[in-house]
Amino acid sequence: MSSKLRLLAVCTVLGVVGESASAAPGDLQPSEAQTPGDPQPQAAGDPRPITNEATPMAASDAPPSNAPQRTYEQWSRARVASEKPTRFSYAWNDPTLQSGIGVGVSAGGGIAGFTDSKMRELMTNSVAGLGGIRVAIGTQIPIGVELGYTGMAGHINTSTGQSNGTLVGTTFEGVLRYNVLPHNVISPYLFAGLGWQHYGVWNMQVAQADTGLRSSDDVMSVPAGVGFAMHDPSGVTLDVRGEYRATTDSTLLRDQTGAYANLASWEASAQLGYEF
Repeated sequence: MSSKLRLLAVCTVLGVVGESASAAPGDLQPSEAQTPGDPQPQAAGDPRPITNEATPMAASDAPPSNAPQRTYEQWSRARVASEKPTRFSYAWNDPTLQSGIGVGVSAGGGIAGFTDSKMRELMTNSVAGLGGIRVAIGTQIPIGVELGYTGMAGHINTSTGQSNGTLVGTTFEGVLRYNVLPHNVISPYLFAGLGWQHYGVWNMQVAQADTGLRSSDDVMSVPAGVGFAMHDPSGVTLDVRGEYRATTDSTLLRDQTGAYANLASWEASAQLGYEF
């Protein structure tokens, strides 16, 4: 009986020793199971000091639900505005414009006159009224192109002061335009090109034999001048300019000596328009 008890005790001791040997150093025992917020165990060799403080929970990276959110359209506008060229830039593209280069249409009026004394004497007044329309491509890049129409009209007299109808002029021209400050709010520019002019006399009262004035004439013209364009962010434009037009030889008016008058003219005008 005693030998059986001794054998049972030896087996029990051997079982406990085997179980202890199978457990790795540092493993937690079931009674030591951790729960969230409890102090974390420290591995062997960790230089950090041991504390009894619980490990803090990770902070949420999500923004508060009431934080303002920008729409894609607002973000896109902000990005485009940041890419707008500076006012002294000579960039060939402006992302704030729908066209990227500035395309506009304008209309307006002004006054015009002739440089030749014979033509000035022919006119009842020294200047005539005019109106016109222009289409411009490249108003906000260094080099642009313009196509324009201008019409003018003024009363004329004979050398004795008798009314002799109305002189009407029609001009079609195309010019190259150099924008000095293409991205500035107020941009000065220079232009030059080629054109065609037609002059006709309406309601002529005195025959050509008595006045030397023909009923019509056509000439080529070379326009050149300087202007100032104001660009509003809304797309509205205001354009003022001074222009000189040289012309080829004309046979519209001949004086008593047989010499023909030159149809070179000047113009001062302003136009209001819209660009995109």
